[in-house]
Amino acid sequence: MTTLQKAIRDFPASEVQAVISKLSVTPAMQADLQPVAFDLLRKTVADFNADEKRTEPLADADLEPLKLATQTKPDASDMGLLGWYYLKIKQPSVSAQWFKKALELKPDASNAKGLYLSLAAQNLEEEAYQVAATHLKDLTGDPEFLMNALSLRFAKPDTATIDEKIVASYSTTILQTLNADHAEILAWYAYNSKQYEAAAAWFGKSIDWKVAPARVKGLALSMMRLSQKQEFAALQEKYGDLYPEIWTEIKVAPAPKGKKAAAVIKPRGAIQANYFRNFQAKRYSACISDLSDLRARGQMTSNASLIGGWCYLGLSRLSEARASFAEAMTAGGQAQADAAYGTALTLLRGKLTDDAEAILRAYPMTTERDREVRAEIYVQRARSAFDQGQYQNTLDALNTRATLVAEPTDLSQLRGWSYYHLGNRGMAKQVFQRLNDHLNDTASRRGLVEASRVEGARQ
Repeated sequence: MTTLQKAIRDFPASEVQAVISKLSVTPAMQADLQPVAFDLLRKTVADFNADEKRTEPLADADLEPLKLATQTKPDASDMGLLGWYYLKIKQPSVSAQWFKKALELKPDASNAKGLYLSLAAQNLEEEAYQVAATHLKDLTGDPEFLMNALSLRFAKPDTATIDEKIVASYSTTILQTLNADHAEILAWYAYNSKQYEAAAAWFGKSIDWKVAPARVKGLALSMMRLSQKQEFAALQEKYGDLYPEIWTEIKVAPAPKGKKAAAVIKPRGAIQANYFRNFQAKRYSACISDLSDLRARGQMTSNASLIGGWCYLGLSRLSEARASFAEAMTAGGQAQADAAYGTALTLLRGKLTDDAEAILRAYPMTTERDREVRAEIYVQRARSAFDQGQYQNTLDALNTRATLVAEPTDLSQLRGWSYYHLGNRGMAKQVFQRLNDHLNDTASRRGLVEASRVEGARQ
């Protein structure tokens, strides 16, 4: 059974089924192989769902055991599998039922997407939108999907009031994807609800990403409503010859009706929320992109510089990390302490051991951080001394480090070889013997053999 279960992952379903058929010669064997048969059925359905070339539906009788199993032992994965199957064979009303059942057991991105697509395929746009709105957190991992799912409400703002959480999520996904089309949709939503500053900001972003006449027109209208005459004139001078037809339309355009709507988050606010989310998710390049946008707008804060330092460090862009941490250190208080810690780690990453120790002396840190930085300082000093043949200095550094934290295997091996090169074969043998007793690896055995060989030759 174990072999067959492993084979399901690596071999075609038909080959595994042939083996099961040969083994199922008694009722007892059939019963024993039932779990494997179910796993095989799941793989068969999953393979069908994933193969774009396969369109002929599976036999209903083949699917019946999986359907019955969901009744006796409900499983969200099996329900979702059936949901994607029926969606692929263009039975969205059936797939929607399976996805709903799956979401009741386990809300997740896959089942939420499936239900949204099933409802959209039936032209149930409002119900589909509500699915996306209900599962914002589940869908944030796929900003493109979420953005497209939410956009319909913004393109048709008169349908119903939009919740502020939806606005915030839509703004964030637009900035994550740098999508000019959706930035324009949000800009028109803001303009038509008389939020002209937000409208101008989003029209500006959409033009930055991909210029188009409707976007220039929207920005010009927003400037006109804000009485920004100089900015309007500069915009017309820049795009007047490129889009001559829009300026006449602008002059006679009526003011928007201004129906009550949720406040639109301007790009600055969305970026400030987004760069930290990208940092937490370790999307360091996206984090830096957001911060570069803030810097270009003259909106950098000490906290933003601090986060920038960590993101640059995550990308191993050490000089830029040091510069960002240096900016944050000027703020004083906790930001300064955090930036000093980041600077010390950055210097250590660049093997600038003495500079890292100078930071440690200049900026007091918590006990935990101080221990962490000092431990790494002594690691680097030990390795540097060993490389230069200064074996006593290596041991001194390792001994000091051992008073702070436990010694890992690689450093114990360094200790053993330092004793060996200093002629202290007995201590070297003790170190390698202890390592070999615990690890029994090649490096420890080699050290033990060398130390023992010298000891044996002396005897």
